[in-house]
Amino acid sequence: MNSMNTHTSAGAFHASVVGPYLRRYIESNPSQDDRYGRNRRFLRIIDEYCGEQGLEEPCFTERFIDDWIKTLSIRTRYEREQLLRIMRKFSAFLASVHKDSYVLPVPVKQEYKVRSILAPYIVEFVGIKRAQGLKYIGEDLALKSFDKYCCEQRVRHLCDVTDPFIRQWHRWRASSPNYKDYTYAVRELLIFMKVGKGLAVSIPKTRFNEAHPRQEVAYRSVFAPLLDEFIAQKVASGFKYETEREMLKFFDLLCIESGLAEPVLTRKTVQAWSVQRPTEGALYRVKRVSLIRQFALFLISRGHEAYIAPACPAAPPVKPHVFRDEELIAFFDCCEQYEVKSPLVELALPVIFRFYHCLGLRLSEVRDLKCGDVDLASGRVEIRMAKCLKDRVVYLPVDLLEVTRAYSLEVARRVPERTHLFVTDVLGTPFGRTSLAKHFDRIWQMTGYAQTVDKKPSIQSFRHTFVVRKLEEWYRQKEDYSQWLPYLSAFLGHSSLKETYHYIHLVDSAFPLIREGDKLFAHLYPEEAAR
Repeated sequence: MNSMNTHTSAGAFHASVVGPYLRRYIESNPSQDDRYGRNRRFLRIIDEYCGEQGLEEPCFTERFIDDWIKTLSIRTRYEREQLLRIMRKFSAFLASVHKDSYVLPVPVKQEYKVRSILAPYIVEFVGIKRAQGLKYIGEDLALKSFDKYCCEQRVRHLCDVTDPFIRQWHRWRASSPNYKDYTYAVRELLIFMKVGKGLAVSIPKTRFNEAHPRQEVAYRSVFAPLLDEFIAQKVASGFKYETEREMLKFFDLLCIESGLAEPVLTRKTVQAWSVQRPTEGALYRVKRVSLIRQFALFLISRGHEAYIAPACPAAPPVKPHVFRDEELIAFFDCCEQYEVKSPLVELALPVIFRFYHCLGLRLSEVRDLKCGDVDLASGRVEIRMAKCLKDRVVYLPVDLLEVTRAYSLEVARRVPERTHLFVTDVLGTPFGRTSLAKHFDRIWQMTGYAQTVDKKPSIQSFRHTFVVRKLEEWYRQKEDYSQWLPYLSAFLGHSSLKETYHYIHLVDSAFPLIREGDKLFAHLYPEEAAR
């Protein structure tokens, strides 16, 4: 196969007297045939130029190569670099056959000296990175390229270094598709200038924020306008509908792949959607099917034809993990020792996980806390726009209040303009749902209990544990559940007592204590009492 490719490429060089030597040059590098196969176009350009100039002997002169280099001015930067590289190697090969042939020398690289308005900050920033033990080679070259571009564009003011300007530099620099995107290095430089030097520079958005805005989910199937209307109706009814909005993207994609031309929800489409995926649990599948049942009812109310799937069997209740005391002690000990690259994340994690443990809050309720929602004098915490768009007020325990005050004081010194209570960087970016879960999993693996439990815990396990511990406390103090359960329900943000009863029903470890001497148990859980 290789010999056939070589023969084919050999026949391609016939425009000049150097054609046979180009073939021999490729044949002398059989191990790199694939690489030169990709660059055969550049070799053919050299061959055609020699033919156009009427080169009589396979021998290059210095003037001949100088004239050839001048013709490269009309080509892109990438093409110029590749042609010079190949000519340099081929001229050396040709000189090994004809000693009088001129060899294109390797240029002596001189270190580029930054000289734009950003020059002193680039030098200091790169020095800091290398003092931290980072090589920072590619980033250093990219910043020098950015400096050169600023000089070419005659940037005189820092306010001219905007997000569009950085994108223009990236397109100017990335003449080859293989170039690595180093726009993040420029962003880090600007963050250093703003935070470390107090300069009024504009910080460009990250690629993640540009590519994945949560609020901009665009549907493209025949159901697109109806899906938007369906979600708008749910939001107007008091539901956040954020996870459902994301889930419907996959339903929209299914409709596109199925080639639906009319907004008719057929039985075939619903059945295809209802198939349980290999990687999903039964509870998530029930949620998906229920979502499309709701959408089908909506379509019928709008006069469209829709198949309503039968009610999906309820998923078996999942027994959540309830932390033991020794597990909690080990977890928070490891949380204090846990090291991450961001000092602000390392500072926040011990506090944010204590919020989940001491208050039993939902995952988003802690992440979305604003600085104004927490009164550091009284410990009052306002939970705004939680599930079902409900607001409520809870209070921090005294010890957690002291920890929160110390944390907030330190973060305010580093990020004075932040809006969220818990931030991950100097720009005041709040924690993401996925990243926080990853930190939890890594800390849990450090405790030594990860291999001793049947059910892997999650951040939600703090909420389960909070409920169970409160019930155990009431039992030991012989409190009347009928009086205190409504308060617990309001504290947890439940819409009704039924949600609180179901919450407790899932926690099997709570039953041994509750069953003993509690007459209310048989009233709340007759199916459990009958067992």
